[in-house]
Amino acid sequence: MSVCHQIFQGKETLKTLPTEQKWCIYFKYRVEEGMEPLMEELYHEEEGIMRADRALKKLIWIKSKASRPNHDVFYNNYCHETF
Repeated sequence: MSVCHQIFQGKETLKTLPTEQKWCIYFKYRVEEGMEPLMEELYHEEEGIMRADRALKKLIWIKSKASRPNHDVFYNNYCHETF
């Protein structure tokens, strides 16, 4: 039985998992449907995961904007920011 199933069944908690295992769960399940509650719990449990998720969402947003016709204007305004 996976750690995620154990967490959902109340047999395991995120608080008892090592940080490395929390990151593995994040990378494996962050886009899986139905895993939103677990991801929210991870964000609150591990500040680094929350920061990484915000940075990743911002990069995805930047990439989606860069593929639009006004790429040069967008790049000059946003891509030189520090995350």
